[in-house]
Amino acid sequence: MPYKKGNTTISKLCSVNDRDIKEQAQLLKKAQRYSVNVFENDFKNLTKAKAIYETKKESGIWYLDERYYSDEFGLSVVPVKDLGLLNT
Repeated sequence: MPYKKGNTTISKLCSVNDRDIKEQAQLLKKAQRYSVNVFENDFKNLTKAKAIYETKKESGIWYLDERYYSDEFGLSVVPVKDLGLLNT
């Protein structure tokens, strides 16, 4: 989830070298703080909406587009932020 330091962790997971198992393990441990369970139907809908992305192809590690995250209630299956309002 793009919450607090979650964005930094997401960026690092997207760019970490696949051979650096130790760094990957540390990042995944950090990412647990920003992880949530998603119902299968919601996952499918978020995928169709292009609201979630895999950190690396076939990694099985997904992250959420910031527009689908609310500081008030967390994950949303519809956009809750405008592109222009991100990082404000």
